[in-house]
Parts: sequence; structure tokens; C-alpha cells
Amino acid sequence: MRTTFYIASSPENHVEVRHLAEFLQSRGWRWSAGHAWDHKRLYEAAWAARDMHAALVADVFILILKGEPTPGSHAQLGARWAVRRSIFGIRQGMPHHPLHDLPEIMWFETAEDFAQATFGA
Repeated sequence: MRTTFYIASSPENHVEVRHLAEFLQSRGWRWSAGHAWDHKRLYEAAWAARDMHAALVADVFILILKGEPTPGSHAQLGARWAVRRSIFGIRQGMPHHPLHDLPEIMWFETAEDFAQATFGA
């Protein structure tokens, strides 16, 4: 079975999300629950519920921080943390925040650092 992933981020980061998703898909991974990130639909209630489910069931959860964090991505992060599933974070130059100190989150500075650690790419 292929590894599933979910990428949480703000709508403004849709380009970064898309690039990382395309890279992961090229390595045989797939969006969790058949999900494809659509920044234009993030504010629909049904879509938000589907997003939360996809974030919880994914094998790998990745939070991309760049710019202002959004309540939705942090709600997904909190839900994921509460069920003790793996969490990876990409800071992209964000200043330190107490959230960064959670030992359950493996942090990377860039998506390239995450790819190198995960695939040796």
C-alpha cells in the first residue's frame, strides 16, 4: 500500500503545497483519502470536515509555515497531535514559536530539507 500524506498550510502557500505534493506523488505517495488540496474551497464547511478527516488518517502529516499561520491548519495540527500520529513541520524561516518546542513534531527549515531526510533526494 502506498504512503498517504496530508499537507496543512495557509491558502497563501498554495504554490508551495502544490510543489511539495507533486514531488511526493512523483515518489509514489498519494493524498490521504483521495484528497487534492484546493485553496479555493478551504472555507466550505463540508470541505473543512473532509480536510480534518484527511489530516487525521494520513500516514504523514506535513505543516508548512510561511507567513501568518491559519486557524484551520493549526486545528488540524492539534487534532493530529492529540491522536499521537506522526507530524512533520517546515518552518521556511518563521520565527520561533512555543509550538515549535513540541517534541512530537520533527521540524525542517525547507521542503528540500524534508525531501532529503525522507528520500535522500
